[in-house]
Amino acid sequence: MCGIVGFIGKNAVSNAMEKLRLLQYRGYDSVGVGFVEDGEIRIEKAVGKVDELSVKSESVRAVAHTRWATHGKVCTRNAHPHASGENWAIVHNGIIENYSELATGKTVSDTDSEVIAQLLEKYGNGLGSVIACAQKLEGAFAVLALEKSGKIYAIKQKSPLFVSEKNGEVVFASDPVCFCGFSDTYYSFCDKECAVADENGVEFYSFSGERIAKTPQTLAVEYRASEKGDFDTFMHKEIYDIPLAQSRIEQTYLPAFVSEVVSDIRHADEVWFIGCGTAYHACLFAVCVFEKAGVRCRAFIASEFRYSDVVPTKNTLCVFVSQSGETADTLGALEKVAGVCKTVALTNVGYSALASAVNVCLPTLAGEERAVASTKAYACQIFVFDILASVLNNAEPVMQKLDKNGLDYIFEEAKRVVKSFDKNELFVLGRKADYVTALECALKVKEVSYVNANAYPTGELKHGFIALIEEGTEVLIFATDPILYKKSLHGARECKSRGAKITVVTTEPEMFEGVGNVVKVSSYLCSVAFAFAFALECAKKRNFDPDMPRNLAKSVTVE
Repeated sequence: MCGIVGFIGKNAVSNAMEKLRLLQYRGYDSVGVGFVEDGEIRIEKAVGKVDELSVKSESVRAVAHTRWATHGKVCTRNAHPHASGENWAIVHNGIIENYSELATGKTVSDTDSEVIAQLLEKYGNGLGSVIACAQKLEGAFAVLALEKSGKIYAIKQKSPLFVSEKNGEVVFASDPVCFCGFSDTYYSFCDKECAVADENGVEFYSFSGERIAKTPQTLAVEYRASEKGDFDTFMHKEIYDIPLAQSRIEQTYLPAFVSEVVSDIRHADEVWFIGCGTAYHACLFAVCVFEKAGVRCRAFIASEFRYSDVVPTKNTLCVFVSQSGETADTLGALEKVAGVCKTVALTNVGYSALASAVNVCLPTLAGEERAVASTKAYACQIFVFDILASVLNNAEPVMQKLDKNGLDYIFEEAKRVVKSFDKNELFVLGRKADYVTALECALKVKEVSYVNANAYPTGELKHGFIALIEEGTEVLIFATDPILYKKSLHGARECKSRGAKITVVTTEPEMFEGVGNVVKVSSYLCSVAFAFAFALECAKKRNFDPDMPRNLAKSVTVE
């Protein structure tokens, strides 16, 4: 999930580092830059975020990298760029699966990436060396290689890479957002493609060495230097962005817009929803609302699905959910069904690999999301699924819109509950769609506050994990389904009788009086917003940065 940038032009180092700041959502364990100065390659590295590294240079050639560690601990020795001689410096996003077989000689890092620099030095100089290296690599990788001559080479296989050129300057990047303010066109790399760039422009080649002609794409990305405004974190701000995002969805997801995908759902023998992490939770929610609409459906974790023995028929409809559209496990799951059945993507990034590879792409319309833990994107995913299910069911969407006043109230309640929450373990319970919220709440709490939060269906309490409930155990229960109020109440009482400290988030507070803390919410989506707010307040109480939590990245582009 690393971010890579290459820059050819005036003030290459400072420009590359500025572009790199836009890619920190891809990883922020360490940072580095390589550049040509006085005919030699220089490399500077630091542990931490981009701002930890300050380099002054007038070089006109640079490659830069922000890392999410996969091989080797976080330290400057393992930070990119890597070199294995005097002629090359490389930055790499992805995983080289056969690196141990390719390694030659002594290594100075613990990474799989260093083998790329070794191969380039072994094969010599120029494009021929790059192509020979590319042919040897296995796995998923986007590589930028800076040659001492000043040329920058690129290699792409199953990891995002783009390039833009204008007036003798060239920018390579993991995300087209880096081209905003530079050019309004760019080129996308396909798998098994490489390129060479200098001040005269970019030339594209296949891994077999054949020249490739490419047509530029229009940049449809908008980037505005995001400000937190009155909010202390981006996560906080983005929760408050949900009402505006919902309005965009309502204005877009009109009957004519959804007619094709609704028809596909109606005529499918079965609908499979596939995603990872938070996106998988959106898939579980989809199953809840689509089953009510009479649709046969299932949800799969993408990383498990891609290696399972489950095979779709031609009448299966597969819906892939991914905030970034670059999630490696989700793309791997898509490869498994491509050409077998029709595919749909729900993603926030219209230019992503996922969006380009499916038959139909549905936009999440969440807008920019800077915090690593996804909040408004998840809210938008389940809002879209609720709208589609309502069209199928010829009914009004059941999910109410949020507003600022409601969010203000939710955050006050979250602060009240968190004030007395000082444990490092939390049980989160719910039934049906409320269990999905419990899963998402537990994930968010783990992600940003590092509390060992675990979600269970409330009905499973007596079937095993009640053995863990004891005096002072913290239990958070979501209960917004009227049909299951009494069942949820039984679970709350069972926990209380064993000394647990109970908090219930419910649309029927009177039902749960006397069992502990009760948080009244007006709708299911309000309970989801409370889950986000609770996690955020837990992180703040523990003085952790919720926007960039440890060990995580926004876009998971490696398996």
